[in-house]
Amino acid sequence: FRFVSPALYANERKYVVRVVGYGYIMFMVGVLISYFLIFPLTFRFLGTYQGRDQVENMISLQSYISTLLMMSLAMGIVFEIPILSWLFAKLGFISADFMRRYRRHAVVIILVVAAIITPTSDVFTLLLVSLPMWLLYEVSIWIVKGLFGKVGKYEKYYFVLKDDFLKNETDKKYLKNCMSQRNVVNLYIIKNE
Repeated sequence: FRFVSPALYANERKYVVRVVGYGYIMFMVGVLISYFLIFPLTFRFLGTYQGRDQVENMISLQSYISTLLMMSLAMGIVFEIPILSWLFAKLGFISADFMRRYRRHAVVIILVVAAIITPTSDVFTLLLVSLPMWLLYEVSIWIVKGLFGKVGKYEKYYFVLKDDFLKNETDKKYLKNCMSQRNVVNLYIIKNE
């Protein structure tokens, strides 16, 4: 950080410290939940799972450690969802309305990612992994909404007034395009014009 810090402005330093700090905390929370809650249940299922009486489970130390590391790393990365949502919203890629509109798609993606993360085939472990991911997605919607709450009011205000004040057809199309894309930069330009 000392190498990069002199090149940043004061407000950029503030954001970098927050993002790195919260990112580290969220990663560690994900690793701890994986280590203390999800991995013991998964390993217990793998240890007691038996297809036939002639086949014995021979779990080696290498497979134990690799499964632990893979699940901890995956859950740590998954717990970065709120940080990434905040960053993408700040850059103007997503909005709270967009996240609400595609919530069903997000749930399907969450279940698929949870199925990839969990090495077992039981539904309980799948739900145990997918529930925190879904909660993080819902928290991300709140974070993005809180970040751009004023912008949402501003968009509605201009949406109501655009027919009265914008007589030029080109201006109406431009404003409608900006509002459909939720482009914060363009809305800011319209506010200043």
